[in-house]
Amino acid sequence: IAPFGLGIAPMPGPIGRLRNAFLTFVAEKIIFGPVVRESVETFTAAVGHAPSTYFLSWISLADAVVQFTVPGFEYPRELPDRVRFVGPLPTPAGAEIALPEWWNDLDGTRPIVHVTQGTVANADLEQLIAPTIAGLAASNVLVVVATGGRPLSALPHPLPANVRAAEYLPYDRLLPITDVLVTNGGYGGVQQALGQRIPLVVAGQTEDKVEVSARVGWSGVGVNLRTNRPGPVQVRDAVERVLDDPSYRLAAERLADEMAKADGLAGLDAVLAGLERETAELRWAGALRGRADRSALMGECAGHGMGMPCPQRLSSRREAASVRLGRLPGLRCIRDRFQARAHTLLFLGNARKPF
Repeated sequence: IAPFGLGIAPMPGPIGRLRNAFLTFVAEKIIFGPVVRESVETFTAAVGHAPSTYFLSWISLADAVVQFTVPGFEYPRELPDRVRFVGPLPTPAGAEIALPEWWNDLDGTRPIVHVTQGTVANADLEQLIAPTIAGLAASNVLVVVATGGRPLSALPHPLPANVRAAEYLPYDRLLPITDVLVTNGGYGGVQQALGQRIPLVVAGQTEDKVEVSARVGWSGVGVNLRTNRPGPVQVRDAVERVLDDPSYRLAAERLADEMAKADGLAGLDAVLAGLERETAELRWAGALRGRADRSALMGECAGHGMGMPCPQRLSSRREAASVRLGRLPGLRCIRDRFQARAHTLLFLGNARKPF
């Protein structure tokens, strides 16, 4: 797997491993070199020693990583047991979002292409929404725009006859009737679309969007335009390709079927419950070890006075407690973690390179 943040798909075999080793060196020493040095300095100043891992690999230290997708959307690799795929979050109900007056135009007579830049990276609608509107103006589709809270006056005017726009739209009602989603690669929106069997056109190269876009192309569920600012013709050609080639929808349907079998929020609850049990067992193990040490401190043996600790007994008690800790069901390396006073950390988000 190539370093996270480059948006490069896997390459198997010796050549792929050489490529990844070279890219890792370039990423850590050159591209992110200044950031790495600053992160090490900041970490060292705060805790007194250098970090034990690369700054983008911090989630490898978590006790649990909950990934809101399915394995079919992630590059195949060996992952530790603490990484759990639970599928996307449920599509939020849009009951509080009033339907626009044009809603009845979504009658299924034309394919519906929904375009959005999300609610964060939408300061410049010329990046994706505007070229989508321009590129599809003469197409036999209905373009549905959600500005993510930006005023409609920020859109290029006049709008073509086949464009409908609103600041927000109820996704629980829009996605089931959408044929293609054009997006800048926001993780949540992509997962919501795939859960509804919608193929995609993605154009995002910032934040984690570059990795999401790369996985869209790799998994076959859509077209990755590999840019933040596609031209109108690029968007038009990509949308027509996705609409005309059934392989994209079939790939999206395959992932949707996998998502339908996922645990969802119940999977998250199971992880949290497991961490609670583990924390309780850690506390019990600490109490057990404390009692063993206190008992050993009061022991007697030849050559030691009353009330003085017996080194042999103290050592044997600690060893016994250590063995018991190691045998607790479901806990890995609990002795090391207990002695290091590790705290539980749960990470929710993208399963990244450190694994």
